[in-house]
Amino acid sequence: MHNHRGLDSDANQVGRVQRPIGVAEGASSGAYLTPWAPRPPGRPSVRMGLAAAALSAIVGAIGSCSTPAGNSYISCHTVKECTTASTPICDAESLLCRACIPSRQADDTACRNGHPETPRCGPSGVCVACMINKDCPDQVQKPACRNYTCGPCQQATDCLSLICSNDGSCAQIADVAFVDNKNGSCQGATHQGTMADPYCQIKDALAATAAGGKSLISVAVSSKSYDAVKIVGGSGPSTITISGAGTELGSVVIEGDNGEPAVAVSSTNEKITVVLRNLDLVGAPGIYSVVQCNDKVDLSVTGSRVHDGGKNGIESVNCQLTVDAVRIYNTNNIGLSISGGSYAVSNVMLWRNYVAGIAFSGSTGTLRFATVANNGFPSNDKVSGIDCGTGMNLVESSIVYDNYSRPLGGTSYTDLQLNGCKLSQVVTNDTTTVDGTVRTRVDFVNESGTDASKMDFRLVGNSTFNSECCIDKVTQVGSVVHDIDFQKRPAGSAADIGAFEVQK
Repeated sequence: MHNHRGLDSDANQVGRVQRPIGVAEGASSGAYLTPWAPRPPGRPSVRMGLAAAALSAIVGAIGSCSTPAGNSYISCHTVKECTTASTPICDAESLLCRACIPSRQADDTACRNGHPETPRCGPSGVCVACMINKDCPDQVQKPACRNYTCGPCQQATDCLSLICSNDGSCAQIADVAFVDNKNGSCQGATHQGTMADPYCQIKDALAATAAGGKSLISVAVSSKSYDAVKIVGGSGPSTITISGAGTELGSVVIEGDNGEPAVAVSSTNEKITVVLRNLDLVGAPGIYSVVQCNDKVDLSVTGSRVHDGGKNGIESVNCQLTVDAVRIYNTNNIGLSISGGSYAVSNVMLWRNYVAGIAFSGSTGTLRFATVANNGFPSNDKVSGIDCGTGMNLVESSIVYDNYSRPLGGTSYTDLQLNGCKLSQVVTNDTTTVDGTVRTRVDFVNESGTDASKMDFRLVGNSTFNSECCIDKVTQVGSVVHDIDFQKRPAGSAADIGAFEVQK
């Protein structure tokens, strides 16, 4: 049996600390103090000399050891003793708390054992709740990992079912009918509508819905557009949701054909609710709008594009309409036409619509955070920006800029952009407005070109003109908590005027 010397004095003997073999970093068992056998007392001078030499050796060893980055001087035996967020791991060699190292799988285990609410090692050396969506334990209410925290879904791909509801929760897979035209190669109408055997067209899913099938419809990304959709109340469930499963605008296209709208919704008997989300809705030549809503319909269009219509972009007649985070452009008449009924419109961007951006007639509601620019044409004698008729509709926190027309007998191209509206924090270069804020310049990302799809009317963040007119100007945002790109609003001390929020 070997006899090892410790540091001793006349009064006591102090043994070395030894970590038991097999106790891993972050394991629940503790480290142990293992005393070594004491040496019989010797002469005091020898003992003191040996003690001094041993102490010098320990100090030298401490000074020469290299410890992992992020080490603290908090001693530990188990990971549960490391309670400081920046040093959550008990290092096996030094028995000091240190930062976690993402490349070490054992550190994930240590995070999980010592800090169950933050079971992953994050890139900054602290334990975090998640690194990817699959790390989130609640895949319904908080399925999305953003900024290393689990929260509500914001897009279809946050959900296993590919359906993200308006309240930020994910639909259950069993409740969803799936559609995938497989880039145009899908054939037949006898599919089951499951993930493994999806319907080829949206109309097939709607036919099954009318026969008692599922009312949540997920549409797969495809290089081939889907056929036009027609929904008539009374022939199916009272609520229908059609949601694109892509992450990019334009990845799920529904296109009008044969003079029909891309989406037509109507109900003359009972009220129905239709939700269109994350879709690229494209019109067709002719006399029809891209989206047509008539009568007893509660229609919601969110996170989508509406463009290239033979008539209007979205036309609502006596409907209850909600439009949020939508781009509407390049139509032959009016981008957003609302007659009768009610509306809640926010975070919309409208441009290059031939006659006007928005027109109201006999309707009531709210219009907030809109950017209406570059609509109309120089020979037009109609209101080119927002026409409220005689309704005095309220327009709040919006930009109405460079919409072109020429009043009869007039000379200015930008002085017929607003008519009959009540304005609150509206920025415009229409000098005839009474209560608007007139500005001579607003800087957009890209406001020119022949291809309307490439025009971009988001605010330039580092523009002095934008700082003066639009950025951090709105202190009361109400229920509008995101912008047209679903970014946080406000991002600064106050919200920005217009559809886009410059992120700080």
